[in-house]
Amino acid sequence: MKNTLTWQGELSSGQKEASDAVIQAIEQKQKLLVWAVCIAEYENGEKSIRRPNQF
Repeated sequence: MKNTLTWQGELSSGQKEASDAVIQAIEQKQKLLVWAVCIAEYENGEKSIRRPNQF
């Protein structure tokens, strides 16, 4: 595969499910809408990412 992006980390179960659905849609040439939420905020002057399940 050309121009592949790599990332070192682990997906949550929901992220893995969405990732698998994207791959399947691409392979089957289907349309897919993915809705993702990421909330960034500052704590003590540092940028912090909080996932919705942390609320």
